[in-house]
Amino acid sequence: MSVHVADIPWWEEEGSYGTFDTWSHLVIASAAWQLEQTPFVSLGFNVKLYHDRILEGRSFGIGYDVGLLWKQRLFNVPFSFAFVTTDLGNSKIRWYGTTGEPVNYVPWLVRIGAAAELLEGLGIVAGSYEWGVTRPRFEQLRLGAEIYLEWLALRFGYNWLLADPAGNWTMGAGISPWDWLCLDYAFLPGKLGNTHLVALRLVF
Repeated sequence: MSVHVADIPWWEEEGSYGTFDTWSHLVIASAAWQLEQTPFVSLGFNVKLYHDRILEGRSFGIGYDVGLLWKQRLFNVPFSFAFVTTDLGNSKIRWYGTTGEPVNYVPWLVRIGAAAELLEGLGIVAGSYEWGVTRPRFEQLRLGAEIYLEWLALRFGYNWLLADPAGNWTMGAGISPWDWLCLDYAFLPGKLGNTHLVALRLVF
């Protein structure tokens, strides 16, 4: 995953000015297992490589995620429960080529969530709660729902960072005319502007 922001303006005290670009890269290697003794339980693990570039500065860091998924039927309804912890121990990002070569930290987050299939698999409702192990202002509540209409999926969500007075509504859609093709779109409003995400999935 890469993000490139171009033509960022800068000014010097003596009056000179110009622009610069910044790059941010994230490489993720993932592995998951379904336990043989308890097939309704799965474990997952990520190793993440962070790399950023701003002017002469370069940063590098490694992060680790761990997740647990439990799927079972309750009251004859398919339920899923999940526990995820990301950036265990606050992932360390060290900068090189800059004054002082500072160290930044990606916050250690913990998330618990649950989802249920309704209407004989035609819909899903889900919710999750997230908090920062060392940063309490990262507490966040997410709610979502998805409705299937044959090859079309409609999605609605609500994200609430508890430190803010109000949250944000989100929406999206998915189109899957064939089993091997799926096109997804999501609209995510935010304080710094709106984000549009488009994803294409091919199954071989």
